[in-house]
Formats: sequence, C-alpha cells, structure tokens
Amino acid sequence: MKFRAILSLIILAIVTGFGLVACKKDKTCKVIVSVKDAANEPIVGASVKLWCDDGSGENQDCTVLDEKPTLTDGTAQFEFPNPGILFVFVDGILKGNVTLEEGEQVEKTIALP
Repeated sequence: MKFRAILSLIILAIVTGFGLVACKKDKTCKVIVSVKDAANEPIVGASVKLWCDDGSGENQDCTVLDEKPTLTDGTAQFEFPNPGILFVFVDGILKGNVTLEEGEQVEKTIALP
C-alpha cells in the first residue's frame, strides 16, 4: 500500500512537470521591416537599424541596437527577448518606430522616395 502511494506521487510529479514544460509559450518579440521604393518594389541592401532610447539621452536602460541589410525580398528580420518601443532607421534616417509585444510578430513597411 505504501509503495502504491509513493508510486502515485512520483507519477503525479512527472505528469505535472511535463504539463508545465509543454505549456511554455514563446515570448520572443519578432520584427519584420519591409523597405520598398516608390513603385512598391523591394529595395535590396538597405541598412535597417532598430534602436531604443530611454529618454535620458544616455541610453542606460535600453541596450537594443541591431542593424541588418534588407534581403532580396526587401525585408530585414529581427528577434528580441523583451517587449519595448524601438526606433526604425533606414540608411541612417529615422523612419518611425515599432512596438514590440511579447510573443508577437510586428511588421512595418517603409516606403522610400
């Protein structure tokens, strides 16, 4: 009888452990920036930089700075572990911002003249 009780507790602990791991959600924040020209065609090789500023000018609380060139489809893809608001620069010029949401993918299209 004591053996069955111990075995039941072990099985319950294993099932609970697997249940907690299986329910873990992906919290990664994903950003896709598309850069297009005036004719709505993708621009290849544009420099896309995502950056944040905490407002103090010293950028102490925000260390996000990532820069990538656009691919053949005109997109640059980024992933960040935390939500926040990032400025979007294309070829060194501020083009707006994106708000990162936990576990979500955000898409932003930038039209260049």
